[in-house]
Amino acid sequence: MNNKKIEWTGSNQIEMSEFIGHEDFWHNARGELLIMQEGENIVLPKGGILVKHNSGKVYLPLSKTKYDNEYYSNESELSNALVLIEERINQRLNIPSGDRTAALQAICLLKFWTMPLQNSAESLGFSDYLGGFIRKEFDTDECESSWKIGFLKAHEVDDNKCPESAEYADKLLTSI
Repeated sequence: MNNKKIEWTGSNQIEMSEFIGHEDFWHNARGELLIMQEGENIVLPKGGILVKHNSGKVYLPLSKTKYDNEYYSNESELSNALVLIEERINQRLNIPSGDRTAALQAICLLKFWTMPLQNSAESLGFSDYLGGFIRKEFDTDECESSWKIGFLKAHEVDDNKCPESAEYADKLLTSI
């Protein structure tokens, strides 16, 4: 992947025009660069990075985008609630039983499917873990870091660990 990058400084309109390949952009009073591309609006804050693919299309790095309904601002709130529910189940059903096992399995499923992911790169890392795909190329260092976080989040909650993904996650954990 031969991507190119440029930073919007707020005063490099000529460089941005050459990089984007057209002049269908403008900047607003807040210093943001507004780019229209194939009917899609891109808002680039001052100091933000814009990436250009070999195809000529420009986009924000994945670490700066979010999927609808994916972002959750208080990550610990949800996980703390699930821990509290799990503790309550263990108190209420304090002897091994089918009901207790079923309830705890339900909590595991909830932890898995409600794992908060902060941006598109984390979501991609989470999905890649499940599919056993180890990504090696990233647009920015921040994208790589976010991807690794998503990959390790999946490793934390996945009970059916793909051997390749689990092995790579262990390598990541030892390198931290």
